[in-house]
Amino acid sequence: MYMKLQRYDEAIETFEQVLSIRPGYDRAFFNIGVCYSQQKKYKESVEAFEKFVEVAPDNPDGWHYIGMGYMLQKKFSKAVDPLQKAVELRPDFPSAYYNLGITYLNLKDNYSAREVHKKLVTLDPALAEKLSKLLR
Repeated sequence: MYMKLQRYDEAIETFEQVLSIRPGYDRAFFNIGVCYSQQKKYKESVEAFEKFVEVAPDNPDGWHYIGMGYMLQKKFSKAVDPLQKAVELRPDFPSAYYNLGITYLNLKDNYSAREVHKKLVTLDPALAEKLSKLLR
């Protein structure tokens, strides 16, 4: 409820209370990560999503959020592995591919960005076109 009202501090407090009763509850970690991300507290967001993937390692969304958190902190080299893990777990995950392509571009790895683009063309032509404009 607090999340929908954008009262993120109260939402985080509530999810932390849930974790005190039910340690390891993956959705609480996930929602804490989302709250921090909405507050642009990307370091804390990454930490929450890392706890999430400890208990839900096969969930590609958690890995994607970790990668995005690193991207938003401009830690592009740290973003690669979690984004690769996200697309490994969900091969039809266009936004993760797009963010991986952006990450490669920021690392000046145009070859890898083009490889990601090839995959993205089959998944989401609009996102592929958006990435293509950055590849020029």
